[in-house]
Amino acid sequence: MSTSYAVAGVTAVLEYMLTNGMGVPLVTGGSGQVVTVSAMPPDLIDLTVANAKPRINLFLHQVYPNMAWRNRELPSRDETGRRMTNPPLAIDMHYFLTAYGSVDLEAEVLLGYALQVFHETPVLSRDIVRAALNGGGVSTTSVAYQGPLRIVGLADQFEQLKISPFPLNTEEMSRFWTAMQAHYRPTFSFQVTVVLIRLEQPAVSPLPVLTRNVTAQTGLVPAVPNVTRIVPPLAQPAALIGDTVTVDGIALADPAPRILLSNDKFGIRESIAATAPSTSTGVQFVLPPALPSNPAASWPVGVYQLSVMLLAGQPKQVTTNALPLVIAPAITTALPMSVAGAGGSVAINLSVAPPVLQEQSVSLLLGASQVAATPLTATSSNLSFVAPVGPGTYLARVQVDGIDSFILDLSASPPAYLDKTITVT
Repeated sequence: MSTSYAVAGVTAVLEYMLTNGMGVPLVTGGSGQVVTVSAMPPDLIDLTVANAKPRINLFLHQVYPNMAWRNRELPSRDETGRRMTNPPLAIDMHYFLTAYGSVDLEAEVLLGYALQVFHETPVLSRDIVRAALNGGGVSTTSVAYQGPLRIVGLADQFEQLKISPFPLNTEEMSRFWTAMQAHYRPTFSFQVTVVLIRLEQPAVSPLPVLTRNVTAQTGLVPAVPNVTRIVPPLAQPAALIGDTVTVDGIALADPAPRILLSNDKFGIRESIAATAPSTSTGVQFVLPPALPSNPAASWPVGVYQLSVMLLAGQPKQVTTNALPLVIAPAITTALPMSVAGAGGSVAINLSVAPPVLQEQSVSLLLGASQVAATPLTATSSNLSFVAPVGPGTYLARVQVDGIDSFILDLSASPPAYLDKTITVT
């Protein structure tokens, strides 16, 4: 999810696209002047002043709630008004793109260029957003906002940004220019969707269930190599760093299989050697503490796509279907532990593995109470929390991007809670 700077961030990305789409710098063939790309109200633009340059201007004139996302994670509060979830503020942003020129055909040329840039890039990829907000290419972003925009989170939100035309009729366009008290210029109306803004606030999160129902599925046995199930150790729903993970499947026999793990959000594509030759029904591997291609980096907490590659290095190598593998955080601080509270709150410091990235969402759950971590300035294994709880003993778990550290012993019969507690005195 993005921060409140996302509205300005979208405009900054659009400015970046228009500024860097034609080359550096933008120069028209009409007046031979450098083109200015801006995001200002039209009534503040005056081409009659001395040294006025041709201009492409973006103006955000309306913001609407996104119909597809507006009801997500509702209700957000219970009957007492206590926060239960943090629903995102999902908005569509409506812009006017206006071209200004001082000589014949100059405005039309600039408008055509801008339309072509948006037509060729209807989806703002994560790479484009990162380049725009991290200072890649020529940027028109105000220096005062460059810092907050780098960590706005636009590139990592669930949905990518999309540009689409949003035509207005003559009456609507006339009303706009009349209200702005500005002279009409060639204008293109479009929208950018969807921007997801969410501020992580303490919320209620119920404890996980002790048992799950057994599910059954019918079907024909496939004749090709196929992964059917991923089994982390101790019947847990996710894997930890250093765990030996079992992959069940069909026709997986190979003397040297390799496990492929990928995560598009973090740009990870890694290959791990199996611990032993695979059988027709399964293969095992150990999740290493560092990325094989970059020993200085660790696996971020998240959901990865796992597949098995057979006949590696041969002309006819085979890759199976992919199933999700969740890598969960683990609290490395010794638990149970005791901390002293003061004034109705308590400061808690915990260490986790793997390290948490700056852009990841982190919270601590004490029983059913959830509190966000102190914001990180860099990747770190050390987390700090200030929890508004009174004296008592609480089951503790850390949640990173919605993935909880383990709190249940599912290998026991019946399952039981682990002794992962924090006592507040």
